[in-house]
Amino acid sequence: MVVWVGLASGSIHAAGDTNQQLLRNPGFEMGTYKQPGLGAVMPKHWSRSWRKVGSVEPVSDPKQARSGDHCVRVINHSIHQGRFEVVPGMRYRVRAWVKAESDATQTIAVYQYVWQQIEDKEELKNIGSWGFRGSGEKVPEEWSMVESVYTAPADGSVDAIAVAFHIRGPGDAMGSVLIDDVSVRAWDGRSLAVRVAASPIFRDRPAYEQAMARHPSLRESYENQLNTIYARAEQLRADAENTNAPLPMREEYEDRLEQLLSDYTPIQTEFELDLEEF
Repeated sequence: MVVWVGLASGSIHAAGDTNQQLLRNPGFEMGTYKQPGLGAVMPKHWSRSWRKVGSVEPVSDPKQARSGDHCVRVINHSIHQGRFEVVPGMRYRVRAWVKAESDATQTIAVYQYVWQQIEDKEELKNIGSWGFRGSGEKVPEEWSMVESVYTAPADGSVDAIAVAFHIRGPGDAMGSVLIDDVSVRAWDGRSLAVRVAASPIFRDRPAYEQAMARHPSLRESYENQLNTIYARAEQLRADAENTNAPLPMREEYEDRLEQLLSDYTPIQTEFELDLEEF
């Protein structure tokens, strides 16, 4: 389920489905807009804080971006996106690629919200942040992945979150960092290999193969499409079982699973509809 309602970037997104990329414009490739109230030019669906110190600059240069043609430069400032509805007890894994242009630290912060009745309507109220403490982590001079995992309280005391990246320089210096290829995913704690094996692709396969054996018209219509999906799923499961794969590779596997399920769903829907005809 995906539901968006207005905010600065801006939205509320139902974020219960595991593995799904929750961010809009995670790689900053979707152009820019002027942030209301500030007039600052920002990557679409992202916002900056109201602090007057520092800046946020969309970058359109494939030589500077980690992938694609765009990234974002944050100088002693922060960028954020949200809000995402959360499921009590669910973990949310935040990852991003960062590269220092000068001496700087980064902190991943999660802002927490609850629904509150204000006059005749409900609004989300900020009740504080998680992870925003200490001096942050030093950002390397080469592209490197950073990660943080937030667990929504099991008692349901948090309804939604926003995710922010804070950049600071040492002392009064202005720290400059490039950010690209960000992800926020709901994560139930199972390994990727287990989630691939438990996916609808492997769950449905025995029944679908039996149905195609009984009905030649189904085989003619779907065998090639499904065999392509099965081959991709088998390869991903084999790759995911390599627990020594570096973190960037595992993030790529997450993207592959998301794309695989996206490609499978319309085939699954059409197959089920055609099967009802027999």
